[in-house]
Amino acid sequence: MKNTILALGVGFLIGRHIYKKYDKKEADRKEAQVKKRLIETLEDLGLTKREVKSQSNHILRR
Repeated sequence: MKNTILALGVGFLIGRHIYKKYDKKEADRKEAQVKKRLIETLEDLGLTKREVKSQSNHILRR
């Protein structure tokens, strides 16, 4: 009984670690995608590179 519970606990912790790593990678990818689209949109509006960087940082709160 103890071995079963221990194995389930270890399996759960390993699975949780793998999922958190995957979830973080997906969140970073989506954030980069949104930032790229925002910068392209601001450039299309005719803003200078400096204004684009300033506005995108302000919008994304960095």
